[in-house]
Amino acid sequence: MELTVLLIGAVVYLLPCGIAYQRKAGAANGIMVLNVLLGWTGLGWIGALVWAIAAPAPVQEDGRAEEKRCPQCAEWIQAQALVCKHCGSRELVVSAPLTPVAADNLDMGKLRPCEDEFAKWQREQAGSR
Repeated sequence: MELTVLLIGAVVYLLPCGIAYQRKAGAANGIMVLNVLLGWTGLGWIGALVWAIAAPAPVQEDGRAEEKRCPQCAEWIQAQALVCKHCGSRELVVSAPLTPVAADNLDMGKLRPCEDEFAKWQREQAGSR
């Protein structure tokens, strides 16, 4: 009985640490230090919990989140993914036609593979309907 109460107390005491590490918060180590050193005061525990919940998700250099959910299977995939690695869904690809850009700013040879893949994808979508 005493061991059960002790384990439940430890889990509740370290809850802010668990939330921070599960959310991959950038300040997870700081949250852990605050929680372990000042959590016993109650105010330190509440501060660590609020910090863990409010901590922003990690962001890449280009400003986008590292992961997103697939709209078909709801699994986490990389933000740049065009095809879901879990279910193979291509619903991540924007189905709207690409907008033209100034040709003098582009090497048209580099666009060929993308155009070929997009055309292949369009044919697959037309065939599945």
